[in-house]
Amino acid sequence: MVATVLGEEADSWRGEINDVCNVFLAKSAFCQWQHVTVPTLILHDREDKFVPVVHAELAARHLTNARLRTFHLAGHILWLGPDAHAMHQTRIAFVRGP
Repeated sequence: MVATVLGEEADSWRGEINDVCNVFLAKSAFCQWQHVTVPTLILHDREDKFVPVVHAELAARHLTNARLRTFHLAGHILWLGPDAHAMHQTRIAFVRGP
């Protein structure tokens, strides 16, 4: 699996090495949900072919102060697609606060 991940995109090897070392080969639990207490906005496209939406749903359930918003974007490329403007406006509103 690691060889496949590292061989897919030549330009993104640094990020992929980071993922392999810190996620797949981690010696401790990857997500310590209880330590994340800040407001968290989770953005996802249900059609993302790289990261299933269940990952975003799991994070939203476990993070105390999380809000999940799904949009029809360009799959894994959040800044493109039909809902890109709405997604961007949601990000701006979140950063500005209540």
